[in-house]
Amino acid sequence: MTWIDMLIGLFGLLSIFLAFSGTTIGESALAFGGDQWTDTHAPLYKKITARGWFSLICLSIAIGGVVAKEKMKEQAARDEIALIEGLQTENAEHKARISKQALDIAELQLQLSKANQNLSKNAEGIETHHLKALEAAFKLSGKSARGPDEAVVRFDARANIPIPSRHFDQMRLSGGDRFYFATFLQNLSPRDLESIQLKIGDELYPLFKGQENGFFERTLRLPGKPGKQTPAFLLNPLLLDDLILKVFVQPQDPMQGKSPFKDLILSSPFSEQAKKIYKVTRADVLNMRSEPAAKTALVSRLLRGSYVRVLQTQAAWTEVLTSDEKQGWVLSQFLSEIT
Repeated sequence: MTWIDMLIGLFGLLSIFLAFSGTTIGESALAFGGDQWTDTHAPLYKKITARGWFSLICLSIAIGGVVAKEKMKEQAARDEIALIEGLQTENAEHKARISKQALDIAELQLQLSKANQNLSKNAEGIETHHLKALEAAFKLSGKSARGPDEAVVRFDARANIPIPSRHFDQMRLSGGDRFYFATFLQNLSPRDLESIQLKIGDELYPLFKGQENGFFERTLRLPGKPGKQTPAFLLNPLLLDDLILKVFVQPQDPMQGKSPFKDLILSSPFSEQAKKIYKVTRADVLNMRSEPAAKTALVSRLLRGSYVRVLQTQAAWTEVLTSDEKQGWVLSQFLSEIT
């Protein structure tokens, strides 16, 4: 706007200079009217000299410049107001977008939090599902085609005593079976003991060596591979009648659930955790007691390779649960990790 102000000033000064300098109207050679200034009937333009006309023109230009400047200032003010309004509108739009983005971010964070919660719940559900599957497989791990058998045999002066069974009328054995028995020997001579034999088909197996006395237990593993099941007898040729045997048999038939349970333990994504929960026995016969002490009631006897679930540990003892839901204490040193 500076150049407009300079032009307005220039033409204003020029009009003043022209108006107040030079000769009078009567003296001016450029007067249109000459000496007609005193003539009241002369036209106005004839009363104005050339200098006056130039003065009027310059003044008109100056006034026009002032008007143009004001117009330009007004337009500039309107443009500035429009610019400010545009900036305010744009700023409001930016604020609205930022606010919406903040809400969107908050919503995404909420969704992410829910997704993490769902993921955590799903992980817990997956873990629970796997542990339930392991527990179901554990309950099947001790199952076999025949299942374990046990009996109490009382010698009653018979020469050939059939061993009873909890599954059949008579116990049937096969190659590879583990035959465990326990008894208390009193007042029996070596000759008496050596006469007692286990008979399976045509095969005979002596139970005693003749020098035992007091509490006695022994495990026989029948030779051969699982095959035909043959009725089992105890031969008593001397017709003894003061002996009682507690018999426990673990069939050697391939376990129905043993291998799948082991495979599940080793392949589970929670294998390390599962190995802490489930253990395998490594003693030929492991006594399970009612309390963590050696001279407490006998709950059961576990054969080598039996799987158990660990409940708690106390000093040298571990409380376990078997696949057939028998619960008791065993020595921790005879439990191993499943590998």
